[in-house]
Amino acid sequence: MLKAYTLFTVLNLLTGLAWGHGEDKLGPHGGYIQMPGAFHTELVLDGSHKVKIYLLDFEWKNPSVRDSAVVLALHGRGRVRAKCVKKDDHYACEFSPVVDLGKKGTLVLEAKREKEKGKSVRYELPLALSSGDKGHSQHH
Repeated sequence: MLKAYTLFTVLNLLTGLAWGHGEDKLGPHGGYIQMPGAFHTELVLDGSHKVKIYLLDFEWKNPSVRDSAVVLALHGRGRVRAKCVKKDDHYACEFSPVVDLGKKGTLVLEAKREKEKGKSVRYELPLALSSGDKGHSQHH
């Protein structure tokens, strides 16, 4: 009986982790949240071809650019890379003015926060909140 209970508990935990972590609500800067590792990324639209990227801690706080880096690319009809510049508490990323981030496509973000490298995360365009989060919305 103990083995069955342990298996049930582990499966429930893994299922819960498979859902997004906070993708059902906007972040502290009004942006869209992803969790590439032990930190969160928040992507905020700043016009039709610009975004701000905040690298937040696990609790969606303390944006940091110290010992950090981002690479942002738009996938769709080919692959276009944004030019990202480090600011005081975020990265300002800009695509060519002909890019329209309101149209269908996928933004792929690779980020490192304070030496912690995350996995690539995808932001589907046009940006929208996920309705598939089961149980994380009350955590933040």
